[in-house]
Amino acid sequence: MAAIVPLSTRRFARWLSGELGSPPVLAVPALRVVPTAPPPEVEAAARLGLPAVVTSPNAVDVMASILPRELLRAALSRSIAIGPMTAEAIAEAVPGARVEVPPTHSSRSLLSVLGPGPRVLWCSEGVEESLARAVEASGGAVVRLYRVEADRGALGRIRSALSDGDIVVFASLSSVEAWGLLREGLAARPRGAAVSRRVAAPLRGDPSLSSLAAFEGGDIRRFPQFLRALAGGGT
Repeated sequence: MAAIVPLSTRRFARWLSGELGSPPVLAVPALRVVPTAPPPEVEAAARLGLPAVVTSPNAVDVMASILPRELLRAALSRSIAIGPMTAEAIAEAVPGARVEVPPTHSSRSLLSVLGPGPRVLWCSEGVEESLARAVEASGGAVVRLYRVEADRGALGRIRSALSDGDIVVFASLSSVEAWGLLREGLAARPRGAAVSRRVAAPLRGDPSLSSLAAFEGGDIRRFPQFLRALAGGGT
């Protein structure tokens, strides 16, 4: 049976494994989240008490690892989340938080719903710069909490386990960068599945993949169904 192989962080791999009983998921986190913002900077931004703009569940995890409970609540009690998984992470970290999610889930969508007034953007080092500039122009703050990097040891384990017909999941542009390392010396020729057309774009024409499909459903919660259809030969 074909396996689903996410090139992702532990959180995304765990979520996908929980959603997909079959086909099986090779849940070896290929990417790791490395905190980069100094804790005093994170605490100072949280103390502002401004509404938050949050670009990923990883941002919530890093904030929760740094901030005491009362500051975490002050930072996230009024939030705009990039998508439903980020909204769920905020709700887990701060029960009762008021969280808005735009109809489509991208940095561009966040820009369209910012509205007037200053906010704090909690994000990665790879944040879309147009979003960061918009937050700063409104008098807000941008906190680049972390970077995502490939775990070479995990990539080696994934490389040895991959077979023809397996489906490699590209969950972000960081996944695409990890694939550049993983495919070196790879004997298998797996299929590819990207969470969006934007993520799929750099992979078009990659000879290391036997095929490439991009999810266009918008709501990431439907992505596991998309993978089941691919694994079963559907579209």
